[in-house]
Amino acid sequence: MKPLFVLCFLLFFSCEKAQEPIKVDIVKKYYPNGRIMEIRHFVNGAKNGRQTAFWENGHKRFDFFAKNDAYEGELREWDIHGHLFHLAHFVNGQEEGVQKMWYEDGKIRANFVVKKGRRYGLLGTKNCKNKLEKSLIEQL
Repeated sequence: MKPLFVLCFLLFFSCEKAQEPIKVDIVKKYYPNGRIMEIRHFVNGAKNGRQTAFWENGHKRFDFFAKNDAYEGELREWDIHGHLFHLAHFVNGQEEGVQKMWYEDGKIRANFVVKKGRRYGLLGTKNCKNKLEKSLIEQL
């Protein structure tokens, strides 16, 4: 009886579940003129790693890292002429840290920091407040 128990115990704990193979893909798309349009990295169908796109003239369009289909780290976007117009930082797909945007003429459009989901600085937009928030502010 004891040897049978030991054998069953060893068989149960020595068998490991077969792991799914990890599928890694690098997808490249091209414009009709043959220039590269984008290079994307995937792991098991989800964006993971560097994601880069280019304008048809060859200038970079955007460059960022993804982790499980979400932004992670720094994101940069350029206009068709190669001028940087958006710089952002992400943690787990959410804005966190320095965020900047520029107009075509190079003037700052937005320059703010996100800490724990709250924005501080020049947003370039009006903060929308619901009626309750407006009435509370007016009471102060």
